[in-house]
Formats: sequence, C-alpha cells, structure tokens
Amino acid sequence: MPATHRDRPLGAGRPEREQQARAQRPGYPVPGRFPREANNYRDYDETALGRVQQVRELLGAGLSTEVIRAILPCMESPRDPSVFDGILPETVSALEAERDRLTERIDVLTRNRDAVATYLGELEQRAR
Repeated sequence: MPATHRDRPLGAGRPEREQQARAQRPGYPVPGRFPREANNYRDYDETALGRVQQVRELLGAGLSTEVIRAILPCMESPRDPSVFDGILPETVSALEAERDRLTERIDVLTRNRDAVATYLGELEQRAR
C-alpha cells in the first residue's frame, strides 16, 4: 500500500533547506517553540492562537493563502521595514486587486444587511 501524506510528518519530502527558510520567515512558527506535551499535543500560546484565528478570518473573507502569506508579516509588525523587502510589483498589484474585491464585497454585504434590517423593521411595525 503506497504511503499517503498522512503517513508522513509535516514537511517530509521537502528539502531541509526549504523547511529552514520557511521557518525563518516572519509569521511562521519557530521550530521547537511549541514542544509536544506528554499526550503528543502541542500547547500553543495566545499569540499563536490569535494568528490562527486571523488566518481563518482572512480565509473566510475570501483571501487566498498566497495573499495571506504576503500580508501576515506586515499585520504582525507593520512598521518593520524588513517585511517590505523583496516585494514585487506583481504582489502589489495582486494586493490592490484583492483590496478592491473586498471593497466590492463589503458594499454588497452592506446593502444586503440594510435590506434585511428594513424588512425586519417592516415586520416589527406590522406586528404591533
């Protein structure tokens, strides 16, 4: 029976150099920072849990993992100049397009919320 990705530890099959480079990027967990407990679970601190929540919210808003990967370091420390090193014009264009898409989505959601609120207001008036 062939091995599946579930049979391998996270990062298995990736060159060690790539794993090390990934671990050194801002926003990625530091290896060994969250050691395993006796039950083989990791005990994450509030910062890590907040980061997971932030990523889930960004995914829920429709951002791609590529966009999230680009903006996470800036969200953590927006004034750190190193988070802007090596940003390509294509990345800026992709982020601008994503911002515009989110703005359009917010506008649609706002209109829908207002329509529901108006409908509820009418229902309340008629119930009196």
